[in-house]
Amino acid sequence: MSQKGRNWPSWQAKDRKESGFLCITKSQERSPAYRELSGNQIRLLHLCQRRGDYRANDPSRKHLPRDDYPGVDKYRPDEVFYMGLAVAVNYGLYKPTNRKYYADMKALEKVGFIERLSTGKKTQSLSIYKLSNKWQSYRPND
Repeated sequence: MSQKGRNWPSWQAKDRKESGFLCITKSQERSPAYRELSGNQIRLLHLCQRRGDYRANDPSRKHLPRDDYPGVDKYRPDEVFYMGLAVAVNYGLYKPTNRKYYADMKALEKVGFIERLSTGKKTQSLSIYKLSNKWQSYRPND
C-alpha cells in the first residue's frame, strides 16, 4: 500500500506550520548529550530548535537577527535566532522570577546543542544563539 492514501494522525502532520511538529532524530535522542539533559532542559532545547528552524513558523512573521544586522555574516544562517528569559516565560517553561533559565541555557551550550553568538546585556535585548551540531562529538566527563 502506498503512503499517499494513509491518513496521518494530527500530531504527525507533515505541515509543521499548522501543527508545530518538531522532529528529533534517533541519533540525537540516543546521544550522551541529550541523555545528560534534565526534563526542563529538553523542553528548552525543543524551544530553541523551533526558534532556530525558520520553517517551523511562518517566515514572514518571524523576526530574525539577520533582519536587524544585515551586514553581519555570522547572523545570516537560518539556524541563528533570538532567545531570552521572556521568550521562555511566554512559552510557559519558566516563571519571570526563575533564574534557572540561565543555567539551563549554559547546559545546552555545554553539551553542544547551541552556541551563544551575542549576549543581550549591552543592548537590553534578547541574546543571539545558533543551533550547533557539536553535541555529536560530546562525551560526558567520567
